[in-house]
Amino acid sequence: MSKIKQKFALIFAALFICVFVSSAAFAKDSPVPPSKGQWGFALEDSLPLYEKADVNSDSEYVEFDDDEWFKVPSAIRDKNNNLWYKVSINGKSGWLAQNGVRLKLQNGGKSKIASNLYKKYKKNKSALQSLLGLDQDGVRSKLGTPTLRETPYEESDVNILSYELSDRKMTLVVTLRDGEVEEAVFYEGRAGQTDD
Repeated sequence: MSKIKQKFALIFAALFICVFVSSAAFAKDSPVPPSKGQWGFALEDSLPLYEKADVNSDSEYVEFDDDEWFKVPSAIRDKNNNLWYKVSINGKSGWLAQNGVRLKLQNGGKSKIASNLYKKYKKNKSALQSLLGLDQDGVRSKLGTPTLRETPYEESDVNILSYELSDRKMTLVVTLRDGEVEEAVFYEGRAGQTDD
């Protein structure tokens, strides 16, 4: 193999690794959400739509387009502190459980606090350790309202809070498991998206 081909092969491999690592942060890339209001994006091709905000109520699966957000006019928490989203999908109204949904919060804009934390992190890589072990209320009291919130479909014990930085195209992604922060990482790109 010529040296030029070897260089191209190495560059291609490095780009592939960068894209793969970046993509691992999010279950499914989503387009930019509408700016006003509270919106949801399905991380799965179909999800159960429940008659009531209760897993024991009647449900039927609804299909989602790959690139569309849906309006979430209201959300409530059940006795287990799980979120339920009131929605209308393809003419059917009901409740979606938090699992498999990426929620763009109504008041979740770009975060100056996350930007300031990034400046500290650049000087001292241990700056994010102050978030480890916090519960969701602790994270919100320290960082404010996240830009996006999601729970993977198969992992109901996981909540992912994403904070877009106000001064650069980066996102702080805080992962909670069983109610406590287990990881906080800065990623290139907007919340719910990756740069390729």
